[in-house]
Amino acid sequence: MNRRLNALRSPTQLTPYPRGFDNGGPVVIQDQYFEGMVEGAGGGMDDFVPATIEGIEPILLSRDEYVIPADVVSHIGDGSSERGGELLDEMIANIRMMKTNTDIQPEELNETPEDIMLDLKL
Repeated sequence: MNRRLNALRSPTQLTPYPRGFDNGGPVVIQDQYFEGMVEGAGGGMDDFVPATIEGIEPILLSRDEYVIPADVVSHIGDGSSERGGELLDEMIANIRMMKTNTDIQPEELNETPEDIMLDLKL
């Protein structure tokens, strides 16, 4: 498995972080704190993987999304989670712009990979 679970600490062993959910918090999947690449059912835009923020607020993730721990976001922002989030948003927009000439996430494909391959053979 590529996912990195911190098996040394369960959600009940840590003190909750003193911040609102809009500023992040540890993500819990199957009763374990989680960070890294999300594995699970569905495609990259399906939101089929159930999780919670701080073991309280339910969220849905997609396979192949990446969870960045709050402390790392704060480090990126030189101690500010807000600035770290802004820098990550800028990075994502720059990557999309370089690869797709737009900073907006592309829509999900309506065709299956098999349909696309068939169209390429024509």
